[in-house]
Amino acid sequence: MAARDSSQYHPSYSSRDGDLLLSSSDGVLFNVHSDVLRRASGFFKDMYDMPRSADETPGPLTAKSNTVAAALDIIYPDRGYPTIATVADFQDLQSFGDYYSMPKVGSHIRSLIQAGFRVSPDILGVDPVKLYVLCCRFGLEKEAKLASAQTLRIDVKSGSHDALLEELSCENLLRLTRLHQRRKDAVLNAILLNPRDFFELPKCRVRNSVNMYFGGPENYLHEIPTSWAILTQVIYEAIEKEPLDCVLRDRKFLDHAGLGTLWGTKCDRCVQIVCTKEHFWKSLQDLLDRTPNTV
Repeated sequence: MAARDSSQYHPSYSSRDGDLLLSSSDGVLFNVHSDVLRRASGFFKDMYDMPRSADETPGPLTAKSNTVAAALDIIYPDRGYPTIATVADFQDLQSFGDYYSMPKVGSHIRSLIQAGFRVSPDILGVDPVKLYVLCCRFGLEKEAKLASAQTLRIDVKSGSHDALLEELSCENLLRLTRLHQRRKDAVLNAILLNPRDFFELPKCRVRNSVNMYFGGPENYLHEIPTSWAILTQVIYEAIEKEPLDCVLRDRKFLDHAGLGTLWGTKCDRCVQIVCTKEHFWKSLQDLLDRTPNTV
């Protein structure tokens, strides 16, 4: 008998005790156990349930060797789970599992994605856009929402994530871009149109002879400090370079040289400081927290 060329076999599946020889689309051979395949794959169960000759074997599989090996690692009870690093790897593996009716493969992929939130985000490369794409791909709506919130610190329009975003359906891409735009509009409009919401003292109470005669002090709205325009300019310029949440979740923009007069501006009537740095920061964080942050 001619010696077997071991170089043609996948190193993890080259044992001679297998009774079924599979070939990947790129020509790598896998010597596997038919009883494992029958239990884990509806495709192979149906194949073995049909009448067939003793020496009949399936034709080449539909996937390359790395995908076949990953699927076998998942369904074999005594193997460690494979490392899956890219969106393409996840999708190839899911497609293979679907084609050969391997439910354990799909379940494992979903578990990996969900573990990215619960245990170790490193399992998916700590890339929220990748995570969002995968969640949408596999119908994990709850996890997709969580992933979309994590993308708020990423500039999805920069071009660096275009290859990933192209994997999304038009609907899911639109959901993500609308989230970023709606959040940006809501926060910036609040700062621009409702500055008194960020004042520590939006009103002052001034006593004079007229209003005291009629029973009490008069309420005045504090004037908007002229330096508020500098604040809005600082924020607008910063978010042209970085995502909104990166800018406004970092206190450093509050120390911009042009804002020194804002934090010390006093009301001409009650001589109280209108807006303090600490109160503005707290009000801003409260605004960010209550503004919708998921698709």
